[in-house]
Amino acid sequence: MDAIDLYQLHTPDPKERFESQVEALAELKQAGKVKHVGLSNVSVDELERARKIVPIVGVTPYQVALAWLLAKSPIAIPIPGASKLGSARSSAAAMALKLTPDDVNAIG
Repeated sequence: MDAIDLYQLHTPDPKERFESQVEALAELKQAGKVKHVGLSNVSVDELERARKIVPIVGVTPYQVALAWLLAKSPIAIPIPGASKLGSARSSAAAMALKLTPDDVNAIG
């Protein structure tokens, strides 16, 4: 593997300065070790501060649902409907979203 497709900071460490955590992700991206940076469990203010440091990948609940289905079974292939090209691209982007086992269990 040349680089991690999406490195997601799932829960910022309250003991560390938020910007320091995002800057560390930005350094990984700049070094080519990470293609995209994502955040979860952050406030709107934190998201805006992070976007000043590094581009942040956003995902929709629909993409999370597709990623969850993909993570639940190695033989299941979700077939989402799409009436627009943008919807098809959005669904395809769910393939890059890798959920951890904890994420899968938390969703259900």
